[in-house]
Amino acid sequence: MCFLLSVFGADAQTIGIQHLSTYETGIFDDSGSEIVAYDPISQKVFSTNGSLNRVDMIDISNVNTPTLTGSIDLSTYGGGVQSLSIYNGIVAVAVEAISSGTDPGSVVFFDNTGTY
Repeated sequence: MCFLLSVFGADAQTIGIQHLSTYETGIFDDSGSEIVAYDPISQKVFSTNGSLNRVDMIDISNVNTPTLTGSIDLSTYGGGVQSLSIYNGIVAVAVEAISSGTDPGSVVFFDNTGTY
């Protein structure tokens, strides 16, 4: 589940949060959506999906109806998604090693359409 929120401040002492919408992965209590990052260029939220070892791409150009537009399968790059970050339309994804959780992992780069 991914909540889309709006954060605003009336002055230096107060912060308001307003719920805008919710995107549900359909996975509960099994790493469905842990880490999210927003790309203002594509107006997508990128979300780790540890249960399926992928990154989900969610279009929020209309924040009232977030829509899954695709996923990046990470099974060929590593054994499990650990983190992600996005900057200037480039998505960096940290994945653990396929062989074991103690071997060095890697960082894999994609564009904001999911292309390696």
